[in-house]
Amino acid sequence: MTAASAMKAVSDTPKGRATALAVAVGLFAIWGLALWLFNALYYRLAHFFDFATANVVLSLSLFQIAYFLLAIPAALFHSKFGYKLGFLFGLSVFALGAFILYLAIIEHSSLYFLGAVVMIGVSGAWLDTSLNPLAVEAGNPQTAVLRLNFAHAFNGLGLFAGYVTAWWLIEMHYQLSVGATAHLSARPYVMVGLGAILLAFLIEQIPLPAFASNRTMKGANLRAELRPPLGDRSFRIACAALFAYTVVLTILWTANYNYRVQEVPGHGADLIERGFFWFAVGRCVGTALMRWIDPLRLLQASAGLCLIAISVAALAGGMTGWVCLLSASFFLSIMYPTVFATALAGQWSHMKIAAGLLVAAAGIGNALSSLLVTPALQAANVRTVVLTALPFLAVILIYALRAHTGRVAEG
Repeated sequence: MTAASAMKAVSDTPKGRATALAVAVGLFAIWGLALWLFNALYYRLAHFFDFATANVVLSLSLFQIAYFLLAIPAALFHSKFGYKLGFLFGLSVFALGAFILYLAIIEHSSLYFLGAVVMIGVSGAWLDTSLNPLAVEAGNPQTAVLRLNFAHAFNGLGLFAGYVTAWWLIEMHYQLSVGATAHLSARPYVMVGLGAILLAFLIEQIPLPAFASNRTMKGANLRAELRPPLGDRSFRIACAALFAYTVVLTILWTANYNYRVQEVPGHGADLIERGFFWFAVGRCVGTALMRWIDPLRLLQASAGLCLIAISVAALAGGMTGWVCLLSASFFLSIMYPTVFATALAGQWSHMKIAAGLLVAAAGIGNALSSLLVTPALQAANVRTVVLTALPFLAVILIYALRAHTGRVAEG
């Protein structure tokens, strides 16, 4: 037996699929840390380049625009070359973006900074369109939803770790000038970029199951690739649900600071009084509950409770509203991976392009809401802005009810 055939024999075993899931879990955690470190430091870095508020919003939207515009090309790349090469490409682009970010600080170049923003968005599209379907395919289809939520639980922990790191950089060095803080903030990204290169090297050495390297696109045109998933009404509703999810999340997390300042003035928020903390906790708790509760039932309950929590936050205000707003992040936590995995369940033979469409839908929601929510907070009362999340939550609840009804009918 040749070395190549021996490696393939190992990778196609249950152990090989567990290895694939471990790779997905590790990359989810690292990507979560890097992404939120970038998000949390973004406004500090934008201030370093003297961006006006409007330019800050527009430049941040470049990340989301690159993210959703490249989602379909990324999915086609994975169909043509497989997930593994997609990981290597995504990590390499991310490392390049991290190094350009450091160069932007050293050279005080806003052009380099915007280039880094775009590069990080591109890497996000490549990683998100590969990691989600990889986790779904790495085992029994009946446990795919639980498996993807498990992987996303580590993404949530990474998000919180990134926030804590950014908080330490900013709060523990608040006495420094903006320029000094910016230089200090860029250094972790050099380490993360080097780590991404090392991780790409290690992943290249790991034998993954055959499905991770399969080339499912053989000369088909884009229209032929898109037709099967887009022709499925349930899948289109899932895309709408992910679009709605990202809008709700952007509204809540952007309004979080304004809400606390206006509704509970003088009340300082420590780390456990942040939406990100309860989001990370919710993903861990939700994943654990899925061992006993049907994921779609849990999705229904989460959407319903989140709708109630946001309604109270918008109507009651004060400390009661503040607690409800924090709890909404807890209930939102399992929605993205649960909708994603259940949507892919009906697209098993078109997994890669379907994942690209789902990521694109979420990215469009992020891009549009990022452009609109900040101006809305400046023009309207924060409780009114929070109230606008309700119709989008209703879309998620409709998807959960419809998907569960369809599963019962099939059973």
